[in-house]
Amino acid sequence: MKEEEILTTLNLPKESWTLRTFPFNQLEKQLTLPQRKLFQERIVARGIRILATISERNTNILKYESETEKYEEIILFQIKVNQFNKVKDIYKTLASLMPYPLIILFNSEDSYKIVMSEHKKTDNGYLRVTNILETTETINLNAYLSSANLDALDKTSFRTFYLDMMAKFVAAESKEKYDASIEDNKVELLELVMKLDKEIQQLVNKAKKEPQLNRRIEYQLKANKLKEERAKYLTKEESQ
Repeated sequence: MKEEEILTTLNLPKESWTLRTFPFNQLEKQLTLPQRKLFQERIVARGIRILATISERNTNILKYESETEKYEEIILFQIKVNQFNKVKDIYKTLASLMPYPLIILFNSEDSYKIVMSEHKKTDNGYLRVTNILETTETINLNAYLSSANLDALDKTSFRTFYLDMMAKFVAAESKEKYDASIEDNKVELLELVMKLDKEIQQLVNKAKKEPQLNRRIEYQLKANKLKEERAKYLTKEESQ
């Protein structure tokens, strides 16, 4: 999707649109050597784009701050990467350097991943990432963005706005991947389901390669047991 299409689908006011390349030379000074290597190896040259700066001034949504949380502004990035396997690490690094919650759309060719996180306020006024939402790779970004457009979100404060957007992306992910819903659209439950998915696939692959019938059946039974566990967290749409 083009940058303008992304912002239009999210229905963000034009006053919030930034549409500029993030100056990596300024960021580079704050990175450790391993972080710098990560960015250089995974991020395409001039690939960090700030799409929007969502603030009280351009949305009339109230800031939020408590003893443990802070939501003053929200920054929407798009980052072009050559592969997706380190997007969580990139997100954590950027999040540690900024005092604002981030929404990052990672893009590689025609595919996307969305990464957001719950967080806690640190003593120096920055934010510490806690639960991370990382959607699976998708070419259907529009399905996610349209579910989380401005009109659909709780705009009581930036805290409710941000967390509701995360919940909408969890709902879109469970609908797209499992044709089901997850209780209260909880990030941690989606992470658990994804972990079970990975374990199931590993067992299925082992079963396919295993020449001994007894071992093959053992792998299949273990995979079936994990599928039953996964089903506990998913509610099929037709049963609602």
